[in-house]
Amino acid sequence: LKVPLLLKVPLLLKVLLMLCVLSPDGFKNYAASYCEFNSSEMKDIEYILSFYYNKDEYLRYSSSVGEFVGYTELGVKNAERLNRDTAQLAALRAQKERVCKNNIEKWDSGILAKKVPPSDVTLSSVTPPGGKHTHMLMCSVYGFYPKHISVKWLRDGKVTTSDVTSTEELADGDWYYQIHSHLEFTPSRSGEKVSCMVEHISLSEPVIRDWGNYLSVCLTCLSLWPVFLSFYLFYIFIFDRQYNICHHHKIEDIHIIHCPVLKQKHKTNTNKNKQTKKTTTCASH
Repeated sequence: LKVPLLLKVPLLLKVLLMLCVLSPDGFKNYAASYCEFNSSEMKDIEYILSFYYNKDEYLRYSSSVGEFVGYTELGVKNAERLNRDTAQLAALRAQKERVCKNNIEKWDSGILAKKVPPSDVTLSSVTPPGGKHTHMLMCSVYGFYPKHISVKWLRDGKVTTSDVTSTEELADGDWYYQIHSHLEFTPSRSGEKVSCMVEHISLSEPVIRDWGNYLSVCLTCLSLWPVFLSFYLFYIFIFDRQYNICHHHKIEDIHIIHCPVLKQKHKTNTNKNKQTKKTTTCASH
């Protein structure tokens, strides 16, 4: 039985109107499938099929698990029902190779082959949060790709893992990553060398940043500050004493130079003014 087109349109409008009135606003049920991978090898590929209700995931199939897993009461019931369908599970397992592997090799080979070494590796001293250690260093690595990287701390060339904290690889939003690692420690001796070692697939050899030289200089300066202070006080004492002696000799030299001139002038003016003898003396100058 064919329904005239003119009758179909009003009927469709009525159905849409009923859905708009009776259905709640904003509640959506949808599914999304995607592939996660680190290389084009099957062991590094994972196919995922997720089901969401109002933005909350309640059911997932993962190729690494091989079956459905529920995250809510409704999801658990659906997972039990779907996992009994062996044919559907077999079809989903085939998606890993049919969808993921083929598309990765076709479209993403350039991304997988891309390797960018860190643009900068810096080692800096920061204020420790407080506790049993007196020093804290931060090793920052910027601008590397792909994501995986290794940041290790060395003390006199030996790897140390105690009192080390690190952030995860942080995405910069432009395909590149950064990471920060912290080491809290108390120097065992003044010459101890502390280093940060960075290893990445883009590097032919590890990048190492040393802090030992700066640490040794700082500790040496701190240990010698009483000596520097003693030398400074001794210098001030000697300088002040020499200045007083030189100033006294300078005044005496002026008297020696000027007094004979004044005496000679005094003799030439004796006949003109006898009172000058009383007022012109060496002490007055």
